[in-house]
Amino acid sequence: MKNEATLIGFKVLLNSRGTLVTEYTELPADAVETVFRGGGDQADVRAILREVSKKLKPLHNEIEQLLLEK
Repeated sequence: MKNEATLIGFKVLLNSRGTLVTEYTELPADAVETVFRGGGDQADVRAILREVSKKLKPLHNEIEQLLLEK
């Protein structure tokens, strides 16, 4: 049984071809109710996802664009 899960992830990776790539993942907003059935954490998780997304998505896009321009 798994005791943890990644709700938000941001990575800069070197792939098998030697190319730098970025990866951004997040729990979809419509999955919050399913994952957090108790309800108590839902509002906090939604707020965290919203705020982190505002900051990381632009960073991910900026780095991705930088890498594409090479």
